[in-house]
Amino acid sequence: MKSFRMEKETNPINNIIGLVGIFILIVIFVSFFLNFNKKDVAPKEKTITDKSTSALAISQSEIEKLKSAVDKNLTFSIVASNPEAYKGKTIQWGAKVFTQPEKDKNGVYFQAYESGEDNNFAISYAKPDFQIKDGDFIIVTGKVTGKFQGENAFGAKLEVPTIEAGYVEIGTRNDVVAPTENEVLVNQLNTQHGFTVILNKIELAKNETRFFFKLKNEGKDKVNFYTYSSKITQGTKQYETESAYNNNQKLPSEILPGVEADGVITFPAIENAPKKITIHLDDPSNGNYSINWNTIKFDVVLP
Repeated sequence: MKSFRMEKETNPINNIIGLVGIFILIVIFVSFFLNFNKKDVAPKEKTITDKSTSALAISQSEIEKLKSAVDKNLTFSIVASNPEAYKGKTIQWGAKVFTQPEKDKNGVYFQAYESGEDNNFAISYAKPDFQIKDGDFIIVTGKVTGKFQGENAFGAKLEVPTIEAGYVEIGTRNDVVAPTENEVLVNQLNTQHGFTVILNKIELAKNETRFFFKLKNEGKDKVNFYTYSSKITQGTKQYETESAYNNNQKLPSEILPGVEADGVITFPAIENAPKKITIHLDDPSNGNYSINWNTIKFDVVLP
């Protein structure tokens, strides 16, 4: 009986010891499971919005250092042919943003067309406060990180280069599409019946020629002035205007009294010789057929 009573009295202790042991085993198991997840679970596949700050340039010295590392031989077409082969290489491309940028606490993410054409690439930029919008022209300096796979609006699969930007500059169409190689200041004017056309300057680029004009209507009537049929002559060659240069820099076709307007007419690239070129503009008109208007043209000798 005594032994029975002893067994009964020690039984609660055994139970406690057993429960403590089970608790310890549970703690060990949970700890092991969490460590296992941290170490052995495969990382999530990277997307366009993944970023690192390794390429980010903030100070002027960092920006200059980044730009000095640019491989000028790495054009878009070369990198796009095999983005994985150029990982870590530094590029600098001009582009036009064609998507609405996305932002989070780590940065801004968008896609752009290199040189404003259909050369699509994806950019991540570790500056969440950077202001950029669809349609902006930019110059991107950064590192190639590989390729982004996705679909376009028609369901076609796309593979485009991905760039981790170190520095992004907001530029102009000229900076991106046709950088100026030579600028010629002209400052010639033609005034008729209170309407003045001023040719301020000419910009020569590798793939186009730009004429910068200012219009002033100091007469009493509106003036109609069309530029779409303007022409350049150079020796025996004639050049026609190209499509609208830029909606923000297109000359108006109707100029009301008291109005001044600036704009650009663009032509194909011209030859280096002969040096003399002439731009021929249409005759202005104001609806008063008793007034004679002369054809407007400007002769310029290029340096």
